[in-house]
Amino acid sequence: MAAFIPAWCSGAGVRIPGASFISPLTPPLSYMGPAVGAWMILGVAYLIYLFARDRQRITQAVMQLAANAVAHTGPGTAPLPASSFAPRTASQSICT
Repeated sequence: MAAFIPAWCSGAGVRIPGASFISPLTPPLSYMGPAVGAWMILGVAYLIYLFARDRQRITQAVMQLAANAVAHTGPGTAPLPASSFAPRTASQSICT
């Protein structure tokens, strides 16, 4: 994970003292760091709004995600966050 910090800082336009090997991005690529940050702030603000307005809706969404993770995980293995999706082959039935 630490290997991604220089790339993230470069994309966000953050300078790290002593890390002269990180070159700042040129426009228009340099605009993406603040744009992604703004979208993340808007997303968190909307989540807070939804949570304050209807907590049951957020709870149901989280419970459904957990149920899907358990339903699509093989026996004897724990559901992992951000696990990869393996597409079904033609011989596998969707209803199994």
